[in-house]
Amino acid sequence: MKKAIFLLYILLLAPLAMRGQSPLSYHVEAGIGTSCFYGHLSKSDTRIAYKASVGATYLLRPSFGLQSGVEVVSIGGKRQILDVNSGNMNSVYLQVPLLAEARLHFSKDYHASLAAGPYMAFGIGGKTKGTIATSSSSSSSDNYNFSIPTFGNLIDGKAGSKYFDWGLRIRLTLEYKRFIAGAEVQMGLRTVNTQLQYAINGLEGFNPKNLGTFFTLGYRIF
Repeated sequence: MKKAIFLLYILLLAPLAMRGQSPLSYHVEAGIGTSCFYGHLSKSDTRIAYKASVGATYLLRPSFGLQSGVEVVSIGGKRQILDVNSGNMNSVYLQVPLLAEARLHFSKDYHASLAAGPYMAFGIGGKTKGTIATSSSSSSSDNYNFSIPTFGNLIDGKAGSKYFDWGLRIRLTLEYKRFIAGAEVQMGLRTVNTQLQYAINGLEGFNPKNLGTFFTLGYRIF
């Protein structure tokens, strides 16, 4: 009878022990940073960028794991061009990264990690804004202000940006218990707009790629 009770006790506690040792954990993060366009004849001024994410980490070993998740990222760039003043392109993406992570444990409560890998992005929103001078007059009343969707074809009244993007990311994080502080850089490897160079005077050769940097704060849920 005692052996049966002991066996039942072990069976009841085993799932709890396995859960406590689970290699899978989840976290939420939000951050702010800067973004711009890069590429030959495609450089832009920086603008404020934002991101929010829900992610997961799977530890293959105590010092090595994989990171992924779902992120909403707002990036873009500003550029002064001949026909358009104060051109500001904002792109909102839904992103999915897949990063390999190396972890360094300082103590039970402190550790750092360095992660790198690719990401995929799909455009879900954003506006491109600017001012077009309609005459040689210096009066601002003669200028035309516009705000159009970033993603979609120019012939449809949109800014001509492609919906899909992809690139590489490198990320450094410090963790204290469940709290996470991170810094990261992501570099798009796909030209996100090829239409504007044919539509606006002064944009010849404009083939921009996304570049963003972020500082993030997060919390590991479990």
